[in-house]
Amino acid sequence: MVRDTRDNALPPGTPPQSRPGESLNERPYQGKIYERFPVSATPENSNALPGGTTNTAGGRPKDAGLIDAAKTVKLEELTEVHKKPCVRDSLLTGIGTSFGLEMQGMKRAAEIIDRKKTEKERKAEEARAARRKAKEEADARAEEEAIRKPQDSWKFW
Repeated sequence: MVRDTRDNALPPGTPPQSRPGESLNERPYQGKIYERFPVSATPENSNALPGGTTNTAGGRPKDAGLIDAAKTVKLEELTEVHKKPCVRDSLLTGIGTSFGLEMQGMKRAAEIIDRKKTEKERKAEEARAARRKAKEEADARAEEEAIRKPQDSWKFW
């Protein structure tokens, strides 16, 4: 039968008891506690080196691309992906988040459009005011010349 180790438990604060024939300063094992082994500069395994995907038989593995990944997906998996519980939650979360972001983007786009429209109207008003001022100045010059140059009602024949 197996003994219960709790039966021999010492109350806290009591010094540990030694076995007969042993003192507390003696260790039962007198060998080395640990031994340091020399570490080699290069690892023995060629896969642990940089470029560790090197095949030790001399070849290189083929790089996987998007087309290779697409070939591993079956059509049945794509048609039934919405039936998985985690995917359903993810899709609903994604749709809700994108709707919120889209609404935020639409609001921002509307603000930008309004700002540009206001700026365009301001520039158009400035251009109208400049044309009006130029027309008034031209009319004033024409009027001054008409006053300076008397018109003769009599013509010399």
